[in-house]
Amino acid sequence: MPPDYDIPDGHFFTQGAPAGSPAGSGFGLTDDQGIPFWTTYQGEGGLLRMGYPLSGRFLRDGLVTQVMQKAVFQWDPDTRVVEFVNVLDELNYAGHDDWLEDLLVPPQAAIDETGLNLRQRENGRLALLAASPAIETFFNQTDDPIRLFGLPTSAVVDYGDMEAIRLQRAVLQLWKVETEFARPGDVLIANGGQLALRAGFFDPAALAPESGPEATAPEPTATPTIAPSGDVVIDRINYWRAQAGLPALPINPALMQATRHHADYYVLNGGGAHTETPGLPGFTGASIHDRAVAAGYPRYSWVDEDVAFNTDAVENVDLFIATVFHRLPLLHPSAIAIGYATSSGNGRAIMVIDVGLDQNYNPGLDLPVVFPGPGQTDVPRLWYAYESPNPVPGVPNPVGSPLTVSFLIGQSVQWGAVTLVSAGGAAVDVILAEGPTWRKSLGIVPRTPLAAGTTYTATVTGTVDGAGFSKTWSFTTAP
Repeated sequence: MPPDYDIPDGHFFTQGAPAGSPAGSGFGLTDDQGIPFWTTYQGEGGLLRMGYPLSGRFLRDGLVTQVMQKAVFQWDPDTRVVEFVNVLDELNYAGHDDWLEDLLVPPQAAIDETGLNLRQRENGRLALLAASPAIETFFNQTDDPIRLFGLPTSAVVDYGDMEAIRLQRAVLQLWKVETEFARPGDVLIANGGQLALRAGFFDPAALAPESGPEATAPEPTATPTIAPSGDVVIDRINYWRAQAGLPALPINPALMQATRHHADYYVLNGGGAHTETPGLPGFTGASIHDRAVAAGYPRYSWVDEDVAFNTDAVENVDLFIATVFHRLPLLHPSAIAIGYATSSGNGRAIMVIDVGLDQNYNPGLDLPVVFPGPGQTDVPRLWYAYESPNPVPGVPNPVGSPLTVSFLIGQSVQWGAVTLVSAGGAAVDVILAEGPTWRKSLGIVPRTPLAAGTTYTATVTGTVDGAGFSKTWSFTTAP
């Protein structure tokens, strides 16, 4: 079974089931009985903003309720609107602030609002955001932020690696350092629904996962089914993803627009591959993420980017796949969407590919994802390390064709021993290239070219989410 799939009037998710749940169990999110939880979920940003469902429907305070990772839905039968529960306020009322502060959630402040009218109270609360301009910008650029997050209930607190502010329904965090789940400057929404669940706020019976409605689910397939998109570039990317056992990536209009704007900006101005300078013609955002958001991609998303300085789009895809660091976005198991553009003029040419990734997405694959894929044949023998940054600086070219290994970006990974041996058992000397740690990926580059028509076996070990893993697979080089 796939990890989530459509069911009548909604969608079924297995990803939010507690550890140790029966295979295929999870929670359905539907519009049953005229209560539009599924419609609301989609309209409020879906998985990226709401997270996975962590419960079925249940009654709380006489109202139909369902818990998501980042929000708690509650149906108001009088207004016929799905409201969001003030989970952080309720945690305060229940005396959990000390526990929350251990989790880097600021304590609720005592704010004197005596004599203030509703508008003055709202303005005073919103003024608390100004202590962190990045968080304030994130808040103001979110559609209907008061409905989603509520009003601030604390000052901005600096915890060193990040600063945070508490609101009625959420906690917003600005990260200053690179972590397993954030890059410097990222503003993240803490999982308010999950905090309330951990505090024991909800009926345990509602947290028991349901059996998956298998009769309505798609039939499983041995390999990803890839329907041609009608776009040769996207089809080529998805061809390579299939070799790694990955599902196809859909075209995302916002990412298509973001890459188009950046490609045109580069042709007009030149400059850095991934950055733009405010005030120059065609500027839409200084960073990859800023440009994607300006084009309409969700603000709470992750976006990675590949750039080549020519317009041979399909050939560029193959060249990216042959590398280490430029391969990783295209073949990442956390990738959920893609867009690209090419542009030329003024003596310049460029191709830009943007890949959207989601730290909550789990494609239900045997992780880690590896490339060359298990059993893959006709793998190139050698590579000239033509990428920047160079994963093997100072090593004579050519080297062997690289291997890559990727977990989900939401996982915690520590790499252990890595071996590569030929069919005869001879060990191959390899160089390890990790790159940005948030990708949760490892490059393995043979120091010298591989032999032709030879089967090699790779083994990678380590820990993921605190548990040991060992991945062994084989591939065969081209004759």
